[in-house]
Amino acid sequence: MNKKILAVATAALLTGAIGVQAAPTVYGRIDLSIDAIDSAANGTDDINMNSNTSMIGMKGSEDLGDGLKAIYKIEIQIDASERDKNQIDRDQWVGLKGNFGQVRMGTISSSYKSHGAAIDPLYRTSAQGRSWGLQSKLHSGAGEVGGRMNKHIRFDSNNYNGVKVTADYSFDASDSDGTQGNDTFGVGASYKNGPVMVFTDYLSSNDGGDDSVWKIGGKFNAMEGLTFYGQYESDGGLISNSKEACVNVQSGACTSSAVAAATPYIADGVGPAVAAQGAITKASANDVSGADVWYLGASMALGNTTVVFNLGQGDDNDHNQNVGYKSWTLAAAHKLSKRTMVYGGFVQQDFDATGETDVVTFGMRHNF
Repeated sequence: MNKKILAVATAALLTGAIGVQAAPTVYGRIDLSIDAIDSAANGTDDINMNSNTSMIGMKGSEDLGDGLKAIYKIEIQIDASERDKNQIDRDQWVGLKGNFGQVRMGTISSSYKSHGAAIDPLYRTSAQGRSWGLQSKLHSGAGEVGGRMNKHIRFDSNNYNGVKVTADYSFDASDSDGTQGNDTFGVGASYKNGPVMVFTDYLSSNDGGDDSVWKIGGKFNAMEGLTFYGQYESDGGLISNSKEACVNVQSGACTSSAVAAATPYIADGVGPAVAAQGAITKASANDVSGADVWYLGASMALGNTTVVFNLGQGDDNDHNQNVGYKSWTLAAAHKLSKRTMVYGGFVQQDFDATGETDVVTFGMRHNF
């Protein structure tokens, strides 16, 4: 009997020493929209179906003791509108979480992107702000200065009286043996107190010259159901160079900077845009800046329905005076349940050089 008790006690001690791992959580989202596009910018006049960051993921944690946990996440984006489309890697990381906050490494959304997502009620729909110029390209795509950074270490502090601090570091993808690369880094902070939330971020590709951006933004719940929000991005080169850089389009061709700037860009696979998701490069050979982006918006929740109006613009840069635009959105989303919603709206983006792009969209989302 004593031997059995000793064996059970030993097994319990070993289990505690190894750690307690919770079963992984499998989750996902299917979001499809029907989009009518009339674009003078690229000659498009079409109605089509698009998949908006439909994805499946798995996440979990392991209790390591003394308040420390190992955490992980793996996400894959799918195109639910077509069976032959390739899957796209999304956030995939491993990290530690404790009294200090959490630190993760892998492919991770930047804090610059995360703060922008926090104020957009249409985030990851076909009418989201980052798909139509209300937020810069630094909120989308992948790469060292993309919304989802590769070779990325991200730190998030715990909440200290409403204040949270973040830090990002992305190793240069062009590093090779004997070559010192220019790694991207960023810092950010947010403050939340009652109905007010504000944030600020700084990001630099560390290339020298015009290689940075900073922004400030937030939201305010003015009364029950009514929220005002917005952000201002001050371009020190990163936004301009994401426009000047050559981008891949659906045909696989490389467009000129003028066409690239005048083409609605896709954000993480969202929206009926022409530019396909790909790695956003670091600063080009041109040192340019000044392509500031700002937007303001308001949302009103009426029962299970939320009405949204957004307005903003992107400025010309000091290298190209023909890349500016104005953009606005009027949309509504209706919750059918906690996990299912339908949405629809109208988007207009008016480019200085090439004219308007008008979009009427209707979509449905289910989370599981």
